[in-house]
Amino acid sequence: IVLQSIPFVIDLHDCCHTMHNTTKDIMALSDFKSVISMMSWIINYFSKSPLGTTELAQLHEHTGVSEGLVKIGKTQFATHYSAAVALAKCLPIIQSLIE
Repeated sequence: IVLQSIPFVIDLHDCCHTMHNTTKDIMALSDFKSVISMMSWIINYFSKSPLGTTELAQLHEHTGVSEGLVKIGKTQFATHYSAAVALAKCLPIIQSLIE
């Protein structure tokens, strides 16, 4: 009804849920299983380890990286992507912790 009365409105059919479902389908592909598993393991380790969290926070200050890790959520839109981007920024710091 709205589209008929206002012709310049673009009908996106709930684009947020469409993008979320598309991302969820892509993440379900077997090619991504090992990557998602490793990413989840790293994020969970640093979210549950007081020592790891403290060391990561200290290195954030020294290196100037302002963003931390992001947990993978079940109800938010495309959090695998947000978590992967955050982890990519923190990987050099995490690698220095391991070495």
